Amino acid sequence: MGYNKLYAKYLIERKKIPSYFISLILNQLIKNKKNNLILDFGGGFGHIAKKFPKKPLKIIIDKDFLSLYFNLNRKNKNFFYICYEFKKNIPIKNKSIDNFVFSDGFCNIKNQFLFLKEIKRIIKNNSPGYISQILSKKVKTFKEYNLSNPKTIEKYLKKLKFNNFKIIPSSIIWHNLKNKQILNLNKNFVLKNKRIYNIIIFPNKIKNLKIDLVFNLYKKTKINFYQDNDLLSDLKSDYKYE
Repeated sequence: MGYNKLYAKYLIERKKIPSYFISLILNQLIKNKKNNLILDFGGGFGHIAKKFPKKPLKIIIDKDFLSLYFNLNRKNKNFFYICYEFKKNIPIKNKSIDNFVFSDGFCNIKNQFLFLKEIKRIIKNNSPGYISQILSKKVKTFKEYNLSNPKTIEKYLKKLKFNNFKIIPSSIIWHNLKNKQILNLNKNFVLKNKRIYNIIIFPNKIKNLKIDLVFNLYKKTKINFYQDNDLLSDLKSDYKYE
C-alpha cells in the first residue's frame, strides 16, 4: 500500500477507529512469558505491537520499509524487524511461533489459503493468535482489495486442521465493547451477511475475553468511523445501532 492520503489518514487516525480496539481485545490471547515469540505480520507502524506484553520477543514483518524504519527508531526492546512481502512463504522456521497477530491486512493477501497454510506451519501446537478486520465480499468501502467469503475461510481452517478456532463478526465484538460485556468464545456466531469479521485461534482453557481495560480506553476516545461504514451497516442490521 502506498502513502496516499487515505493511508496517511488511516495511520494518523488508527487509535480512534474500531478495528484498533477490536485488536486490543484480541491481544488477550497473547501470553506474557519470557522467551515466547510473537509474530506480528503487517504490523510495521507498531500501533498494535506497542500493546503487546513486555516479556516476549516480538518479530514484526511488513513490506513497508518506511513503517518498519519508523518503528525501529523508537528503540523498542525485544523487537526484531523483517521487511518482506508475502507471496509464497513466511521467512520463519517451522513450529517456532508462540503467538501470531495479523491486524487490518488480510485483504492485501492474494492467496489467502497459502497464507493460512504458512501460519499453520510456523506456529507451535495450540498457539493462540488472531487475524482481524477480514473483509467479506459484501463490503462496499474496500472493493479494490482481496475480499473473502467467511464460509470459504472456515473451510480453509478446517482443511489445515486448525484446532479451536472461531470466526467472529466485528459487529459482535464492538457491541460487546460498547456494552462492557465479556466476549464468550463458546458461542456459535452467525456469519451470514456480515461484512467484517475476525479469525481467533485459542486453546481450550480460554473461554472468554474480557472487555474492561479496553472499555476504559474506549470511553476516553472520540471514535472515528470514517473507514468503517461497513461495520456501521452490520451494527445497524444486528443491533439497530445509531
